Amino acid sequence: MAKEKSPPPAPLTCWPVGSWGTVVNLAAEGDAQLTKLLALGIIPGAQIHILRRSPCWVIQIGFTQLALDDSLARTILLLPAHPPGA
Repeated sequence: MAKEKSPPPAPLTCWPVGSWGTVVNLAAEGDAQLTKLLALGIIPGAQIHILRRSPCWVIQIGFTQLALDDSLARTILLLPAHPPGA
């Protein structure tokens, strides 16, 4: 039996509204950007729900909603996830 390959991580900007994803990596362009992501609670293993794409990205992590610009959203790499409780 062949093992199913999991899809490669994709930037948050590639995901549709309503999607759930698990953060697997942060492709920050510098220490300042990485520090900002971590301070916002965007860490590997976090489950993200994408709520809006325009005029800025709005995501939810737990009970917290965050607004991100495209450059920051592009650095968040996700794998598909199921909604909590599903």
